[in-house]
Amino acid sequence: IWVLNPRNDTLGSLASYIREYALKFFEPFKIETKFSYPETFGDIKLSEETRRNIFLTVKESFNNIGKHAWCNHVNLTIEIATHSVVITIIDDGKGFDLSHTREFGNGLINMKSRMEQIGGKYEILSEPGKGTVTRLTVCV
Repeated sequence: IWVLNPRNDTLGSLASYIREYALKFFEPFKIETKFSYPETFGDIKLSEETRRNIFLTVKESFNNIGKHAWCNHVNLTIEIATHSVVITIIDDGKGFDLSHTREFGNGLINMKSRMEQIGGKYEILSEPGKGTVTRLTVCV
């Protein structure tokens, strides 16, 4: 419902919604969550489709962290570049070998597809014992 409300069409609104969701999501896991956001987001507008795909990709990343990472900390950063917004999610969990993901696991494929649907980019970097970095880049 949040994504359908035209009053929520700004990056600032999306950032607030993600922050609120993250705090509630990670609390039962006892995962400390930190945010690094710009002081202001300006008047960056995002379409309903862009907000939905970004949020669902972030949500899936959180689900993967909760199910698989065994981490203590998650850092979420939003950076505004000249013509793009970059959202980075970093956990200090157990990491994994990207070449050995589950054959029938669709989560990583779906996240990449969601970002491509809105002209964005999805990147994931991980290594066993070194946590995971997920980066979403969207043109604005």
